[in-house]
Amino acid sequence: MTPILLAVIQFISHLTVGLYADSLAVLTLTLGAIDALLTAMAFRVFKEIFQLEFGAKTKWTYEQMFSLLVFGLGILSGLNGFSGPIFNVATIITRLLVLSLGYSGGMLVGATGGVVASILFSFLHEAYVSEMMLLATLGLISGLLKGKKRISLIILSLVTTGLFSLYVMDVSLTFSLTQTVIGTGLFMAIPKKKLKQLAETLPTSADAIDLQQRYLKDLREVTSHQMTQFADIFKSLSESMGTSDACGSNDFCADVVKKACANCLKREWCLGEDEGNAMVNVMMVSNLLKDGASVDAVEAPLKTCIKKQKVISVIKEMQLQQQLTRELMRQQHNAHMLVKDQLVGVSKVMNNFAKEVMKDGQHYESQERDILRMLRQLGISVEKLTIYSLEQGDVDLELTIIAKRYFDEAVKLIAPVLSDVLSDDIVVADDVINTLPDHQHFFVFKSARHYMLNIGVSHAAKGGGFISGDSYQTMDVTKGKHVLAISDGMGNGRKAQRESMQTLHLLKQILQSGMDEVIAIQSINQLLSLRQNFDMYATLDLAMIDLQSGRLQCVKVGAATSFIKRKKTVDTITSMNLPIGIIEDVEVDKIEVTLKEGDLLIMMSDGIIEKREEVVQQLIEDLHINDPQAIADWLLDQAIIDNHQHIVDDMTVIVARLDRFKNKWQSIPQQAIEQYCYG
Repeated sequence: MTPILLAVIQFISHLTVGLYADSLAVLTLTLGAIDALLTAMAFRVFKEIFQLEFGAKTKWTYEQMFSLLVFGLGILSGLNGFSGPIFNVATIITRLLVLSLGYSGGMLVGATGGVVASILFSFLHEAYVSEMMLLATLGLISGLLKGKKRISLIILSLVTTGLFSLYVMDVSLTFSLTQTVIGTGLFMAIPKKKLKQLAETLPTSADAIDLQQRYLKDLREVTSHQMTQFADIFKSLSESMGTSDACGSNDFCADVVKKACANCLKREWCLGEDEGNAMVNVMMVSNLLKDGASVDAVEAPLKTCIKKQKVISVIKEMQLQQQLTRELMRQQHNAHMLVKDQLVGVSKVMNNFAKEVMKDGQHYESQERDILRMLRQLGISVEKLTIYSLEQGDVDLELTIIAKRYFDEAVKLIAPVLSDVLSDDIVVADDVINTLPDHQHFFVFKSARHYMLNIGVSHAAKGGGFISGDSYQTMDVTKGKHVLAISDGMGNGRKAQRESMQTLHLLKQILQSGMDEVIAIQSINQLLSLRQNFDMYATLDLAMIDLQSGRLQCVKVGAATSFIKRKKTVDTITSMNLPIGIIEDVEVDKIEVTLKEGDLLIMMSDGIIEKREEVVQQLIEDLHINDPQAIADWLLDQAIIDNHQHIVDDMTVIVARLDRFKNKWQSIPQQAIEQYCYG
């Protein structure tokens, strides 16, 4: 039930009673409206009260603290009738409450408690109106003396009460001082442990903030420790995945003799003193059969055997069985190695995650002070600064500012200042700009990479249709690495498109988890090879570029040739292996090349290059344009022209140019800012 509905019900009830008891006057309507408003407020107070949690690590919100204060003072107001000649129970408890709140939560909480108490008690008697200034002042004083000896608070409270009684309040000095003496006496009786617990519960206190920070630190340490333990478990599991030995030939001859010579009359004569010779002869026959020798050559070592054909038949049978066993052991070995690599990959991912969790707990107080000082000198109002990492080349921080109007200060002013303070090229990685005045603007600043990619893509479906079996993906993965990928689903149409898109989707998920690209491709191949649609498979052309070093890693699985153009020279990147999903044990070769500024990486599907690789290479050598998008469009147009203006297959071209990062804005030295501010 909402507060508005309750207020409406209360207003209607009040009007109904007033209509039967008296005429419907303006006073009745006014009292009904006030009654409805108080009902809605009471609902909100009780709702917050019921949501309160009393625990060691519980931190109240401002709404909960205010509601509890109103609720408690509402109960204490019933004690107003309990009084004597020189004391009043409600007044004493109110002063005790204000002193406790201020001493535990600070000046803001203490002053708020004093004002709220005075307002609530003023409804009981007009004498409490003059108490408002005194209680608010006592709250400020107790917050100011937080952490000091309580005897100093008692002395100042008595002096303050005396001065207010003499000059402001219409009560006797003796009566007012008595209330304060009894209240401060009860305050002195409260154990320090209880006051500390109260401080850790109030939202504005330094104790609550410190408790929250210690809790988050402990949580980070526990999480990191657990992740490290899991990583060690996966590493141990990978080490336990030992290699399986293939079936050897030690017992081959013995098995042949046992099966072929069991009931032979010459068994004792052949296997007596001449047993070694018999075993050698069996092995010779086996080797001759493997080499495809003639019948006479095969039978020659068995010239004294009376069951030559049976022995040869058994050897052939055993060879076939041994071949199947070896193939099974080979597949098992490959599966073991794949699982081992996957476990190692998971272990690395978990270790990296554990390090990232602990990185969030690092403190950069000195750098934070320098950053805030510089920004404030420039007149930028900073609401919040969160630093995750200040490592060279891996800076990561978040900043929230307050400004009536935003004139791109983050790019033009803040990033250059951070670049000088942190001695690194800093750029705005993300931003959330609030268009309303006097609102927050949120920014994420990160280290700029040494290089940047200018990418152009051009693609066409077979016959000029809308559904292409080629899919492509460009994405950022782990730190400073960018991935370009093309997958060509075999065939055309929706099935081929689904196959290629599924391959790239799996690749994206695994790479963004931080796993090695070779293990990722082998895992995808293992998954896709287990499908029921054995007639569907896909190629994969993957290029991962490190924007910090310019290093290129290429992995091709059944993909077309790629080209690297550096000035007037053109290098090719090829790989001779089957597409993903055909066989379980796909061979994955990683090719590494270091790119330089201005180099072009050109990737394409087989629809562009099939039966015309030399032509494409010559076209790239003769290029006189440097814009990646123009190059991609031109290569696609040339492929269509060479096929007599027909799009005979799905075609995709990705062209990426490696450019050195150039910051538009020069860093602003600290000396220049100080000179600008102080003249």
